[in-house]
Formats: sequence, structure tokens, C-alpha cells
Amino acid sequence: MHSALIQATAIFSLIVAPAISEQPDKEESDRSEGLRDRDRPKPLEQAASRRLVDGIPVPPFGHLLVESENERFPRYGGYWKSNLSAWPETSNEPIDTAPLSHAKYSGGPYDNSAGKRWVEQINTWFRNGESAGLAQDAFRSFDDGHSSIRPLAFPQLRFEDAIPNYENVGDAIFRHRITFGVQSYGAAGKSVIEASTRIALRNYHEQGGQAPLFQKAFRVFYENNFLFVAPAAGSYGDQGDEFSCLSPFYLHAVGNSGSDSKLLKPLVFTSAALPPNLKTRILRQGLLVPMLMNLFRSNINGDLLSPESHVPAYALPPEAKDHYEGPSPFLDGLLNAAHDLKHIPPVCRIRVESHAVESDQGYAHRMYFEDNTYAISSALRPGQTLFLSLDLRFSWTDENRSIVRYVSTVLRGSAAIRPLNKEGSRIGIRIPWKATSSEADLRTDLLLLVHDGTYYSSPAYISILHIQ
Repeated sequence: MHSALIQATAIFSLIVAPAISEQPDKEESDRSEGLRDRDRPKPLEQAASRRLVDGIPVPPFGHLLVESENERFPRYGGYWKSNLSAWPETSNEPIDTAPLSHAKYSGGPYDNSAGKRWVEQINTWFRNGESAGLAQDAFRSFDDGHSSIRPLAFPQLRFEDAIPNYENVGDAIFRHRITFGVQSYGAAGKSVIEASTRIALRNYHEQGGQAPLFQKAFRVFYENNFLFVAPAAGSYGDQGDEFSCLSPFYLHAVGNSGSDSKLLKPLVFTSAALPPNLKTRILRQGLLVPMLMNLFRSNINGDLLSPESHVPAYALPPEAKDHYEGPSPFLDGLLNAAHDLKHIPPVCRIRVESHAVESDQGYAHRMYFEDNTYAISSALRPGQTLFLSLDLRFSWTDENRSIVRYVSTVLRGSAAIRPLNKEGSRIGIRIPWKATSSEADLRTDLLLLVHDGTYYSSPAYISILHIQ
């Protein structure tokens, strides 16, 4: 595992100064300058009317669920609408190459009969016009090529030159419309994200100043079609779960260098299996990552509501091993679900009505608390209790479908959830600090979902670290 303290510093710079300015979208229109005519924005599909909550229109995906002095939900928080709405369509010209290859040494997702079978199936779907392929996707390595996927396995996928990090996300990722990226670095024996998180939290609680916003830097990945995978390194494994946060914004792979690329491959296949017109709608609204997270977590253990489907790092099941012969329920479920999608699954969003901490008087600095619309992360110190009042009714749905079910459940740790209305769309939560002698399993995690009558949403999380 390569040392990457410099990368931890780069991520910390993202935390302090995100590369995409949080300006109203109307001020971003000039950022599409230089796009080719065929890439310029085309009108997005619009429903006849916006879904209302208490008479308030539910904002589009990418809006922050906060209020300004003069307006409700007035702006984006890193969502680059002009770039997304100009995402190229699948080509109208015949594409000579198939999306995928299982040639010898191609490095397909599974070097076994299941992998070969799925390469052939997706290629058949593509030839029949049933799947989009990978002409709208791009891959980049952010560790100078230390970890990667093989171009021979993905003939349609565009590969951008490997670079050492993603310090400037606008230039490194979004302007090139990178959809998949890996980075096999570690820092201080931990994942790079975890190492930088610990630096930020320690500095804040010891020195005060501005509260860290370490997840905010990665929310822009989630909202701009960029799926990032990195190795968990020493943050997760036989020693337990040592992550400070459960995040919906990226994936960690159990293991060290190269584990990230292996975990990514089935998700690249998933993108190739999507129906063509639906995939273009997904990409032009910035919804690729929420959709992939939904399908991945729904199939990795076969149950989206299982705690094992919501962990900070994942290992592929035994079916992924080379030369394995047997059933492949994960890959089968994942790729069939992608191919069979009829509309875009919902995205669970959290509107924080109130939050408060009890017994905070004895500490020099305020509690760390971060609201990122799709996730809440915080850290409790001894004697503290966090109280939250949340509203899930402003979750995003495709073509303004109604939400028919709300789910809020404790994944791990101790918390009390109290419905504030009949539907459970508004909830009150109490999370007390807990003591432990272990260096692992220091979080309370909650899962939030909505259901549109057909699909569950991508998950939202509340993740609270208990500082010892």
C-alpha cells in the first residue's frame, strides 16, 4: 500500500475550500462555454407539475434543503447543472465495438463462467438496443495508475490519463465527465478519507475554529455522476470497523491496493446494462451514483434493509473469485435490476427541522455536526446526547411520483426513533453517547429510505461517532 499523506492533505484542502463554488445555478451558465454544439444543454424532461409538501414545491435533485432569508431551497451546493444537462447522448451512429470483452487477460469483473456469461448477455442487449453500453462513461485512476481496470475489458469506455490525486475536482473529474475513479492509497495505516477525517475532527475539538465539513467535499461526487472507490486498508477488516463515518457518497473495498478496482468492475457492468434513454436521463440529472448505490446495496446481500448491506467497506462475494463455478446471485441480481429499470429510483433526502445537543456546557468547542442533505454526520463526546427532528417528505422522486412508504431504522449502536406523524415521514431521534473500551465499532448508524410504490430509494444515513 502506497503512503499518501500528501493525498490526505489534498482531501483536507477540499474540506476547507471545495473546488465547485456554491453559487446559484443561474450564475453557472457561462461554465458551458467551450462545449461542442452537440454537447450543449438540451431541455430536460419536465413533469407537468411539481410535487408539493405542505404547499411547498419539492426542489429538483441537487438543491440543498435549507432556507435563505428570502427563498426556500434556493440553490445548489456543488451540483454543476450546466455540465450535467449537456451530457452527450448515446451516439446515433453505429458503434463497431461491443461494450465489454472477456478476452484472455482482459480483466473482466469475474474471470469465470459467470463473468463470461454476463459479458455476452450485455453485449447482446447492446446490439438489440436494450442497453446503453459505456460510450457515455469515462474512467480515471487517481494514483498515477497504481490501481486501474484494463481497457481491453471495456472497449467503449473512455480512459483519461492517470493522475496522482483529485485535488481540483472540477478539472480532474467533472470537466472530463469522469463517471468512475479509483485510488489505491493509504495514509497512517488507514484509508485516506478516514485519515483526513481524523485530522479534521481532532484539530476541531482541540483547537476550535470553523467546524469541519469533511463529507461536504464528497457530496459533490454523489451529485455529479462520479463513483469513487478506494481501499479501506486498516480502517476495516479483522480488527473491526474503525471508520468515523458511514457515508452514502463513495465506496470502500475491504483490503489494500487493487481491491478498489475489483469492487468497481461489477458497477461498470451495471452502467453498461442500463436502458439507453433512461441512462441519458440519469446522467443529465446527476443521478448515476445514487442509482448505482441503490442497486449495489440492494443486491450485495440480497436485502436492502439488512445492516450488512450498509457498511463502510465491502468485499465481493465468493462468486467473484477466478475460476469459480456456481451460482452468482449478486451479479445476476445487480445486472438484471439495472436492465429492467422502468424509471429512476427515488433519492432519500433529509430536511433537518431541528438539532440540539444536551450537556454541552462543559466543552470548550461546539459539537461537530454536518448536514449534507443525503447524510448527517456528527461526533458526540462523553455525557452528550443528540436530538434530531427530521423530515423525509422532500426526497426526490422521478417525474414527481408520490412517496408511499418511509423507513427509518437503527443499523448499529443505540438510538431511539419516534414518528412525529402517522406516515413516519417526520421523525424525532435521540442518540446518547456510549462508552466502549474498543478502538473499533465506535458509531451509531441509522438508515433512512423512501419508496415510490415500485422502488426503494438510494439510502440516506445518520452516522454518529462516539469519541472516547
